[in-house]
Amino acid sequence: MGWFISKKNKKKKKSKSKSRAKKKSARVESEPWDWERTLVGLKYVGMVLAFVALIAAWQFSKSHLTEYVSEWRTKPVTIEKVTLANAPAWMYKSIRKDLKNIVVEHVDADPMNQEGLDSCLSALQENAWIRYALRVERHNDELVVHALYRKPFAAVADPSTSEFHWIDSQGVQLPVAADSLDQIDPNLPVIVGVEKKPAGAGHVWPGKDVIAGLSLVQRLDRQPYTRQIKAIDVGARDDNGRIHIFLPTDSPRGLDWRRFNRQSVQPAHARDEMRRVLQVGRRTGVIWGLPPGDEQSIDPDANSKLIRLISVHDRYRGSIDARGKVVDISGAAAMVLQPSYE
Repeated sequence: MGWFISKKNKKKKKSKSKSRAKKKSARVESEPWDWERTLVGLKYVGMVLAFVALIAAWQFSKSHLTEYVSEWRTKPVTIEKVTLANAPAWMYKSIRKDLKNIVVEHVDADPMNQEGLDSCLSALQENAWIRYALRVERHNDELVVHALYRKPFAAVADPSTSEFHWIDSQGVQLPVAADSLDQIDPNLPVIVGVEKKPAGAGHVWPGKDVIAGLSLVQRLDRQPYTRQIKAIDVGARDDNGRIHIFLPTDSPRGLDWRRFNRQSVQPAHARDEMRRVLQVGRRTGVIWGLPPGDEQSIDPDANSKLIRLISVHDRYRGSIDARGKVVDISGAAAMVLQPSYE
């Protein structure tokens, strides 16, 4: 009897466990699909696949990119591929060639070489012809330079040598020197008689006499008689150290002014001595006097002197030295001096 009861209980337990399993499977089968979880999973799988594809593409293209860059590096840059974008019309071919060679020396054809462009820009800025080096651009296989340039304004005689150096309107020495006046552009004014030697290309020529000469060059610019003026002589001084300018019309060579006004400190006497030196030397030209801006009450101002000079020019049929004499426009009125034979 006990055996029957226990066996019957076992059958009941088995039937209960089977019913529970059926209910559990029914619940599992009846649960809805979780789309959000599925999308998140697909997203992560896509990211992994994209990352793997990117690595594969980089490995594939790396060798081709290296070959492309190497091919560009082997192509030399020539001056024909260099353009000076805003080079002025006056710039000589030799200057253009020198500037382009600077670019060729510092930049190769590698389109990824930014260091070369920076080095080129620094080298251009150090060149005395360039006031400001703005930028160097690469357009395909061409290089374009953007810069502001210095323009020759006058030639100055070096007191320590026989050379003439070009300077710009600010007195900065340019990298050009001539052994004689024949090698200088005839349209370029010449300043002689300066006391100090130049400081080197790219540097301002020291001395107030250079500034005085440049200020007069600016005043005489585009006057109808400028071709008659062979030079601007700034070598004369009075005992107060003031510069007295002479404009020779016979020769660009500077005068020996060491005897000039050694006995008197009076400006009127200094002017008289200057006249005497010119008359005795049988020189021809114009005594300008004190530089523009330094006249004060001693000399007429620059505008008055220009009016006197054009008056002499018209009176003597286009001659500012009154047909081979010395004309003094620094006094109370324009005066024509006759040569002295003492």
